[in-house]
Amino acid sequence: MQLAEEQLQPYLGTLVSFSGEQVDVMGYDSLLTTFGDKESAKTIKVQYLVVKTPFTSYNIIIGRPSFNALGAAMSTLYLSMKYPLDNGGVGTVRGDQLLARRCYESSLKIRHKAINSSLKSQQQRAIKQGGVNAIDTADMDPREEFQDRRVSPIKELEQVKIGKEPHQTTNLGTALLPAERAKIMKILKENVDLFAWKPSD
Repeated sequence: MQLAEEQLQPYLGTLVSFSGEQVDVMGYDSLLTTFGDKESAKTIKVQYLVVKTPFTSYNIIIGRPSFNALGAAMSTLYLSMKYPLDNGGVGTVRGDQLLARRCYESSLKIRHKAINSSLKSQQQRAIKQGGVNAIDTADMDPREEFQDRRVSPIKELEQVKIGKEPHQTTNLGTALLPAERAKIMKILKENVDLFAWKPSD
């Protein structure tokens, strides 16, 4: 993006990926960004967080706040995005599936190289210090610690019947106030037909 460091506003915090990796943010800047071209062009101000990471081949990742400001509706099936134009028309941007796949594959290669070079430097440090450094690559997946961790209720649950049939039940927390419990029960009973009680439902 050819931004000088002096242009960046300070930003406290880190960017966290889907896998839980954290990347320090160098700063941010708000820039006018044009989506589409010719008749489909629309320009909005987008706030960019600037990060330095060896793990990706992507130049820019644009998030929901920018797409919401654009008024965009996206279709992953058709790799396209539509947005309202100021003249009342509809702008369209189409993606390139081959380019997207190449970009993704190269980001995986970059990530693999970066992890391998990090491992080699750790092993070299351990050898210099006269120790042995054994690393099990199975322990390197940051997602592992989050797997199979389900949210559980704070208080006990009780089973309540909400339909005419004996199997039409659900669970409610025992810590609910009587008025809250009555409201929830009323809503559940009024909408009992929305539940899937058997495969044919």
